[in-house]
Amino acid sequence: MLSQVVGKDVLNSKESFSLEDIANFPQGYEFNRQSMEITRIYNSAKDYLDADSNFDYKNTTDTKIDSLFFNSTENLMKGNSATDIFNNNNDGKESVNTSVFFDTTANKYTNSDGTITKGGLLVAIINENIYTREGKALQWVKVKALISLWTLKKWQKGGMIGIII
Repeated sequence: MLSQVVGKDVLNSKESFSLEDIANFPQGYEFNRQSMEITRIYNSAKDYLDADSNFDYKNTTDTKIDSLFFNSTENLMKGNSATDIFNNNNDGKESVNTSVFFDTTANKYTNSDGTITKGGLLVAIINENIYTREGKALQWVKVKALISLWTLKKWQKGGMIGIII
């Protein structure tokens, strides 16, 4: 999703990005929840906020809208771009009760000069967009786990017990 919104050329242009770089990224997008294909990009916080205000959340096309990174409502209402990308609506902390918020461990993705690594940008997208937390990759992991479980049960029936990796 990041490369669809920001562009591969931009992402490949450097290893880490300043907060100014991040503020100049598109601020929102629409996407198909099933395919994760980006269908519309909103370049400014104002454009995203206007689109979000008028978005048909009851649509039957499985289209969703989201900001690229976390941006507080207060900051967004001022028309400011997202720069506090590792924060969330739980003050950047994990929520053990709802599992909606997680600790992004921003320090692992922030360089000493304050720039954010590409890996940090990916973590920030996952932090903002709940739909990125379960997609094709996670489905493949589930399939592999089921295959492993099936194989383990088959081995156990044959009298062999082993560990499937």
